[in-house]
Amino acid sequence: MNSSLFVALVIVIAGCKQDAAVQAPPAPKPTEPPAATPPPAPAAAPKPAGPIGTPCKTREACLEAAAAARYGSPEQRAALESACELGSSQACHDAGNQLADHVNNSAEDVARGVALLERACTGGAARGWSCEQASLAYATGEKFVIDKAKSKELHARACKQGLVQGCPCKTTAQCGENEGLVCEQGTCVTAEVQ
Repeated sequence: MNSSLFVALVIVIAGCKQDAAVQAPPAPKPTEPPAATPPPAPAAAPKPAGPIGTPCKTREACLEAAAAARYGSPEQRAALESACELGSSQACHDAGNQLADHVNNSAEDVARGVALLERACTGGAARGWSCEQASLAYATGEKFVIDKAKSKELHARACKQGLVQGCPCKTTAQCGENEGLVCEQGTCVTAEVQ
């Protein structure tokens, strides 16, 4: 290769590099890292409709949801309360029984539970046990107001609905001998084991 051609080529290449350096866009300035975007807020659970909070549309659907839920869970109680609202006296009893547990629940829950038990009592659920449990709440006053008259009224209703323990009797046969109850002093009581 001719040395003059080589020199010319070097000059052209050097010129191109120099022009490229002149025409090159300026280097980007260091920028701050983009601000961290907060994680999206969790989607709010749909609010159930209905007076108590009906997460289901039919009594049967509510009872199925209650059966599928963990015992005593808020989901089970909500489904039971909804089934109660939709006319299931047994669901009123079951939800009321859970809520009226004065050891594990607040006074507000106990009051709501007793109200559900009274509703179940009116509907004749659990052969009088709903009436009796509400009666006991009024009698003991554990996180609840004592009302002896209301307690007696509910106990009498429990006896009329088929509860025998603690109810009036004339003979042991009226107490249900197979249930381990006897009639003592006009009241069905648990037989003492000798």
